[in-house]
Amino acid sequence: MPSSISAITSVNPGRLIRRLCKYWDQKLDVSYDEQYGKVSLPIGQCLMKAQDGQLAVTLTSEDLRTLKKLEEVVAVYLVRMAHEEALEVSWRPA
Repeated sequence: MPSSISAITSVNPGRLIRRLCKYWDQKLDVSYDEQYGKVSLPIGQCLMKAQDGQLAVTLTSEDLRTLKKLEEVVAVYLVRMAHEEALEVSWRPA
């Protein structure tokens, strides 16, 4: 299964995990705590880990086309959940 990763600089990566997981918790299979988050979307899986000043995100999907769509969706929602914090999300193959 193809996968991609992103290391996103953030003042509070744990807060990003909480916000994103709480938002998606109503519709998707989600598990999270202060350091880790896992979201199972219909088009793939998103794993998040809070590190010192950084959010590490790993995405996996069935094929490259679907992975690209998953990258777009996750990036849009991460930026939305960051509110006042300007995030730069860029993906690379894992």
